[in-house]
Amino acid sequence: MQLDHSPFYRTVITPWYDSNPACYALIFFLGVVLLFAGGGIWVAATQLAYGTYLWFPVMLAVMSAFVMIKICLRLVTRNRNS
Repeated sequence: MQLDHSPFYRTVITPWYDSNPACYALIFFLGVVLLFAGGGIWVAATQLAYGTYLWFPVMLAVMSAFVMIKICLRLVTRNRNS
């Protein structure tokens, strides 16, 4: 006997860590990290003693912005498909 492959009764169950509230909380915390990295970029750019360490807050800002963009795209595609 064949299984019914009708998508009418199937609902996608998302895990808690991929739910909308968890994604919004992660976007908020990544925004805080992005502000922290911006402060680090400002300090490293203005203080001559910390000029050689400018790469670290720049990489922190790039990585947090990248993850934030990926999560925003995930939320947009999820809401568009629903």
